Amino acid sequence: ETEKIDGVVGKKQKLIELLKEKRQALITRAVTKGLDAKAKMKPSDINWLGDIPAGWRVKRLKYISNTRVSNVDKKSEDEIRVKLCNYIDVYKNEFIDEKIDFMVATATRRQLDVFELKKGDVILTKDSETPDDIGVPAYVNLEDTKNIVCGYHLAISTPNKSILFGKYLFRLLQSSIFRSYFEIHSNGITRFGLDTYSIFNADIPLPLLSEQRAIADFLDHETAKIDGIIKKVEIQIEKLQEYRQALISNAVTGKIKV
Repeated sequence: ETEKIDGVVGKKQKLIELLKEKRQALITRAVTKGLDAKAKMKPSDINWLGDIPAGWRVKRLKYISNTRVSNVDKKSEDEIRVKLCNYIDVYKNEFIDEKIDFMVATATRRQLDVFELKKGDVILTKDSETPDDIGVPAYVNLEDTKNIVCGYHLAISTPNKSILFGKYLFRLLQSSIFRSYFEIHSNGITRFGLDTYSIFNADIPLPLLSEQRAIADFLDHETAKIDGIIKKVEIQIEKLQEYRQALISNAVTGKIKV
C-alpha cells in the first residue's frame, strides 16, 4: 500500500518539476523573443543572448538603471531605526510586499538615503554557497517604503522609468539566460559572489516601454496560473503523505483489518 502511495507521490513531484521548467521557459522566451511569434529577428551581437526582435536594443544595466551594492549590516549601531530587507527576504520571495515581516535594525543617514527601497526597484542576491544559486531577483511591490532599506549581500537597482520598467527587469533576471550569466560570472571556492562589474555591465535586451509592460503583464498572468496548479499538486502530495502515515499507524496498532 505504501509503495502505491509513493508511486503516486513520485509522479506528482515529477509534475511539479515539469511545471517549474515550463514556467522558466515561458519567462525566458517572453523576455528575450517578445510576445509576437512572427516578429522579425536580428543578431544581438551578444553571444549568450542570441537573436532578439528587430525593434529591440541592447543596453548595459548601468546606463538604464541606478544599481548599487548595499553595505547595510543588521549589526549596525547607528542611531536611525529602520526596517531591513534581508537576503532571506529576497531569496524566499519573488515580491517584496506587506506580507514580509522585516527585521528592525539601524542605519546611517547616508545608508538610508542610498539604500531605501522604492516601489518598482529590483533587488538581487549577490552571494551564494553555490554558483548556480546566485543572482536571485525580487521585485519591490510595497506602496509605503519609508525607512525600509536593502540589507547586506544584496544589490538594488532603481530603473530609469523613462526607458526601463522594473517588473520587466525582474522577469529578465529570472530568465534562464541570466541565471547562466550570473553562474558563469560568479567567483569563489567555498562561497560564491558576483562582482559589481558583472552586475553593472550586464547586457539588457530592451524593447519599447509599452512592450516591456505587456511582457510583464503577460508573465504575471501566466506564471500565476502555473503557480496555482503547483500549489494544488503540493496540497495533494501533503494529503497523500498524511494518508500514508495514518495507514501505517492504523495497521500496526490493529485499527484496520489487514
